[in-house]
Amino acid sequence: MNIYFLAAGSCAALLLLWQLTIGRKQVLVPLKNSELDPMVKTLLQCSYHYQSVMLLLSAAVLTACAFDVIASMQGFGMVLFIGMACGIFAIWQLYISFVSDLKTPFIKVNHWLLYLTISALSVVGAITT
Repeated sequence: MNIYFLAAGSCAALLLLWQLTIGRKQVLVPLKNSELDPMVKTLLQCSYHYQSVMLLLSAAVLTACAFDVIASMQGFGMVLFIGMACGIFAIWQLYISFVSDLKTPFIKVNHWLLYLTISALSVVGAITT
């Protein structure tokens, strides 16, 4: 059992849970009630759900790899992809937060930390396998 993959999968599940509860309340509901163009609202809702699916699949793959359900060769590539994607998500989120008008972007947009944790744990788990 790879404890790094299990921890990364748990972080992905935690982030998914956050997104489907608190994130829905803070992001999706205000978006639906906004006066944005319907096309923009639809695309942003799609992006929200794409992110949810990515987190669900990441949690499932990382957990499966932690228990060696997936062959190590295929799992290695998938875990590295998840690690790199989450690392890029974290960097991109920090960048966008800092160039926006948000006060205290570290606090207001804080799930970059979980993305960075998922990335680091995935890469370390893949290296130690």
